Amino acid sequence: MSSLITFGETMLRLSPEPGTRIETASELEFRTAGAESNVAIAASNLGLEAVWASKLPDSPLGRRVVRDVRSHGAEPSIVWSSTGRQGTYYLEQGGEPRGTNVVYDRAHAAVRTTTIDELVDEIDLEAHDACYVSGITPALSDQLAETTDELFRRARAAGAETVFDLNYRSKLWSPSEARAVCEPLLERVNVLVVAARD
Repeated sequence: MSSLITFGETMLRLSPEPGTRIETASELEFRTAGAESNVAIAASNLGLEAVWASKLPDSPLGRRVVRDVRSHGAEPSIVWSSTGRQGTYYLEQGGEPRGTNVVYDRAHAAVRTTTIDELVDEIDLEAHDACYVSGITPALSDQLAETTDELFRRARAAGAETVFDLNYRSKLWSPSEARAVCEPLLERVNVLVVAARD
């Protein structure tokens, strides 16, 4: 059976009832959301062995993320941290003409400090046929840009196909910042995924 490993942040999404503003909401719904964990879940649903790797705070919020990802069929491989926090975002689903609003709260998230040494202590790259990372991950910190580059280098050396989904987010970095980090990564990428908008 083919096997995929993904690496990146999964956040907790907190949403009021559709049409309700965050500042007037009395209840928020919890869900998890992350590009890499979503890909691992989708791969699992297609019958692949799928592992999502990340770094999370050793807290109820971090454990909630793991529980949710596992419940959808992907296997979490986690570097547990006693420092840092769980990244969150707030999704406000407004009616027309207001539209949807997203507020990110990911400062000091544990995942931002993930080193390649921490990661490879948790995963066996030789056990996987492919390694997937989205462009969100290297955008989060200089450390994650370095870790992504080294992860792709080691994955290719282990015989895995490397897959990079550009997944550009203007709230995380400018086009010039993204180009400076992503262009060198392309030397280590077997499959590049780019949406027309990117």
